[in-house]
Amino acid sequence: MVRAYEYAEPEAPGPHTLYDEALNPYVNKLLDANVETDEALKRVFAFVERLSSSTDKNVRDVVIATILPNLIGEPRLTLARRYMGPATRRLLRKAQQ
Repeated sequence: MVRAYEYAEPEAPGPHTLYDEALNPYVNKLLDANVETDEALKRVFAFVERLSSSTDKNVRDVVIATILPNLIGEPRLTLARRYMGPATRRLLRKAQQ
């Protein structure tokens, strides 16, 4: 007899977990680096801007609930703000409320 759980797929991590465990540490590393990271930060925040501009509320929620809280209250927010586009800044204001 074959048991049902033998066919079960392991649960995939959700988007909040993926961004928190993959993107946030990378952004922090770039913002904290003592070397020139301007181009990498531009690319990362261009990606975050695309997420922030999404028509999908769930995608924008990842930015508000997972990506931006990683920066709020941290000294690195000042540097990060330089790279944020207008949609990301709007979500930042919403996340800070």
